Amino acid sequence: MKILFTLVLLLSLPACGDSADSKYFPLKQQQLLTYHKQLTRSDGSFENKFLIRITGPESIAGKQLYLQQTASGISALLERNDDGIYQVGSTQHGEHSLNATPVMIMPIPLTVGSRWQTLTQTELLEWRKYSLEKIDRGLRIKLPMDYHCTKLDARIITPAGNFQNVAVIKGYAERRMEFTGDTGFIVIKIDSTQWYAPGIGLIKSERTESVDRREINPGESVTVLERID
Repeated sequence: MKILFTLVLLLSLPACGDSADSKYFPLKQQQLLTYHKQLTRSDGSFENKFLIRITGPESIAGKQLYLQQTASGISALLERNDDGIYQVGSTQHGEHSLNATPVMIMPIPLTVGSRWQTLTQTELLEWRKYSLEKIDRGLRIKLPMDYHCTKLDARIITPAGNFQNVAVIKGYAERRMEFTGDTGFIVIKIDSTQWYAPGIGLIKSERTESVDRREINPGESVTVLERID
């Protein structure tokens, strides 16, 4: 097992607001969250620790936005609208860039049965063999992902504590596309489950990415909240 430990400042996928409708996205509660992530592929297992802190709001491009800050200097820009939380852009080394179309992260209010769709990108798939011509062995494919809320009363235990009234969100995506250098096709599938605690945000997530070609390694990851400061 390979172990990698890095220190990164990220934003959990919580959002803002003080009402009960947005309690699973407490952007205004600027606390420090420590996560442990384990990634598993057929070629091995990798572990990583990272930190999350919410900052903002700040006036950017005429909007009141929250930042997902990272140690690399790249941040996501989030905004709360009447119907949900959106990622509206990014910032890198002080330079802001807004998306042509905002991407919904979670609707407001969040209820059992809530459904929405957003764009995601594969992050776990890797080529089994790759040439020097390929800069990145990772396979990065964008595809729409359907989400739905299945529970608001789950109980989850992590190293950070025992959480009740947890929201459970399921996600699924599938895309059939032409396979590079081949006359056939490739089918990519993504399954995810996320758990959000009231007043905290993301406390656990599981994600699996699979593909029907032997040339590509599938992958799965588990992220768990370890500490709240």
